[in-house]
Amino acid sequence: MASLGLEYLESDSSDDPDRVPESPPPVPSTNPGTEPGPVTQFRTREEGIAAINEFARPHGYAVTSRRSKTTKKGVVKTIRLICDRGRVPAEVTEEPLAKRRNTNTLATGCPFRIALRLNLTTDHWHLTIENPTHNHLPSPASTHTTQRAIELTHKKDKVENAIRQGRTTRQILTKLREADPESTIIAQDIYNTRKKLNQIFLAGRTPIQALLQELPKDSDWIFKYEIDDQFHISALFYIHKSSVKILQMNLWVISIDCTYKTNQYSLPLLDIVGFAATGSTFHAGFAFMRDEKEDTYEVILSCLTEVYESLSLDPPYPSTILTDKEQALINAIESIFPETKHILCIWHINIRIIGIARRLLTDQVVQARRDRNQSTEAQPTEPSSQRQTKAQQAKEDREKVDEG
Repeated sequence: MASLGLEYLESDSSDDPDRVPESPPPVPSTNPGTEPGPVTQFRTREEGIAAINEFARPHGYAVTSRRSKTTKKGVVKTIRLICDRGRVPAEVTEEPLAKRRNTNTLATGCPFRIALRLNLTTDHWHLTIENPTHNHLPSPASTHTTQRAIELTHKKDKVENAIRQGRTTRQILTKLREADPESTIIAQDIYNTRKKLNQIFLAGRTPIQALLQELPKDSDWIFKYEIDDQFHISALFYIHKSSVKILQMNLWVISIDCTYKTNQYSLPLLDIVGFAATGSTFHAGFAFMRDEKEDTYEVILSCLTEVYESLSLDPPYPSTILTDKEQALINAIESIFPETKHILCIWHINIRIIGIARRLLTDQVVQARRDRNQSTEAQPTEPSSQRQTKAQQAKEDREKVDEG
């Protein structure tokens, strides 16, 4: 493609605050070989815009559509393109800082202008450069939304497949840059793609509506839920069929713990874990719960009972359940699994002991240091530069407790 004309205007460096700034004269382009060339024609306007941005990418800018003109029959005949920094920055509002949005803009009012005009006779689009100057320096392609959008379009399938596979944004960006070190896609582009896919998937439904409609379509999941008087889901239990097969071979001991609130609704997630003969663990079920009360636990454990009954096994199964000291859960186990043994999890016991011991030992170390300081008050005072602050002493106390 022919050169598109890239020139940059130097900014005014006058120190006089009362002087009205004037537009400086255009200076020779900082990039050789970018002076205006002959008019180029394209078969479609999309092809023309793509070719222009492909040329602009290594020269540090991008173009976007500003406005278009149509014929009386509604056929687009002219498209005016501007530098993506060509819009005039919005004036700062006088709203209080507390209400004002924390935003920024790259717009500089750049005067660069080009146009694509349709020749109705040849049905080709012709490029005309109307203003070849820029009022800003060239910038990396990653700072131009248009350039990133073009690259994201080319890599759309790869990015969307990675999102559907559950890859994190960091993992996706790492893979993209390993394949293409010059990739300009940033984390926000992945976030936007993820949000768009989520909106397409929901199709106007709420997340819980989508969940209850999509789970039956996947025959690999077994699930059950309970609705309260206000038609809100109070408990949702689900288990994968592969977990049922593993549970059938390792059904004696399970652990039940409710510690995670990582979802956007901050709902407790009950994790039911089984123990295999090899010493490894597996997920024997999950449940989202409205609260951690005894009746809610009973609903979930009743669902788990149905899973065991579907295996046509003689009770009592499971033979042992491990939990932390959650009294509501313990009461529910005694009600739903009366013949099952209950044991407190040794890991939770150790964590509890360490927490209590840390507080006790810290108090003792602090008291011992305090007694030592009192016994040395009669001795000459050390220079202030050699004395430790209370914060430093407390830090040492904590380190000694952790090491002990």
